Amino acid sequence: MIGVTPIAGTAGLAEAFTDFRRHWPQVTVEFRELGFAQLRENLSNRTLDLAFAAFPTSPGDDVGTVRPLFAFDSVFVTRANGAFAQATTLAQLQDAEWIHTDVTDAYPANIRAMFERAGLAPPQRITRCTSYGLLYGLALNNDAVFAWTRHTLQTAELGRAFVELALPVRPPALQLFLFAPPEAQITRPAEYFVDCILAVAAERARNGLGGTVLTGG
Repeated sequence: MIGVTPIAGTAGLAEAFTDFRRHWPQVTVEFRELGFAQLRENLSNRTLDLAFAAFPTSPGDDVGTVRPLFAFDSVFVTRANGAFAQATTLAQLQDAEWIHTDVTDAYPANIRAMFERAGLAPPQRITRCTSYGLLYGLALNNDAVFAWTRHTLQTAELGRAFVELALPVRPPALQLFLFAPPEAQITRPAEYFVDCILAVAAERARNGLGGTVLTGG
């Protein structure tokens, strides 16, 4: 059983699974989308064999074995037909709705610090939304700004509705981490699945889609 945080599902897992199935057609696989707190709990009680979660920085090593896999370039985006689509400075975005999915305070703190470094007052509206379906709905129906991976913007069908903002600053790269239960041996199929993900990352990097392999596994 494999756990994934919501945004990790866009980080090459679908392509990796396609490759995995060619080599392990009979292995039973179950994916469960979980919040990070649930993911940690399920790893601790060995409900999950391994898990994948995406963060701008390392979440720490108190959830078992943590291995950084690869990173995606992130960019700030807004709806293509919105009021801020042509913005090139942070000053033009002080009145925007800045939305994010971070359950911690790291993302809001980063946004405020980014404005303060530019000598500007931080935006008044920094909105947390941990539902990805709702986040996209908010972004499509409001003049909002959020961080997205450049790969998703370029390749996802939904990406056509958004544009990358030509700002002098960018959000931190999004890193994909592998988690395994403490002291647990990863099975051969699970290890092969990880290899498939690394292969996808390497292919994306070769194609200039923002992927950077952080470890060879």
